[in-house]
Amino acid sequence: MLIRLEDGREKDVAVTEVTAQNYICPDNERGIWHAIIEVRKFDPNTGARMSRPRVQKFDDKCWRMVKEQLRLQGYTITILHDPTQYIAEQADKAKNAEKARREAQQDAINKAVAEALAKQEERQQEAIDAAVAAALAKARKKKSPTTSTNNKG
Repeated sequence: MLIRLEDGREKDVAVTEVTAQNYICPDNERGIWHAIIEVRKFDPNTGARMSRPRVQKFDDKCWRMVKEQLRLQGYTITILHDPTQYIAEQADKAKNAEKARREAQQDAINKAVAEALAKQEERQQEAIDAAVAAALAKARKKKSPTTSTNNKG
């Protein structure tokens, strides 16, 4: 398994030598838990390790359900990568993206409403202007015959 040394180089080592500090988490797996699990067994005569540790990967929901069960079954668990912070960052990004989407949608609605109101006001003003013009024309017609009768007499 590849680990990162203190000087930045990478080295292939056995799983027993991997720790959370030197573990290299792949970028596409930053959202899942990585742990070394093992039911430790040693030969009572020689003290040699008989069990084999393995790296196991769990999604967040599964990890919350399984971690205590593994301990109860006698597994030793060494967490190599805890994605809690990464998951929180992704949730914040999603929340911000949703907020930006809602704001853009609201802006579009506000713009459409403003345009509709402007058109409505324009139509109302045209109707008012037409009514005023009609009233003025009617008033002129009424004034014309009376003015002509006053001039005659």
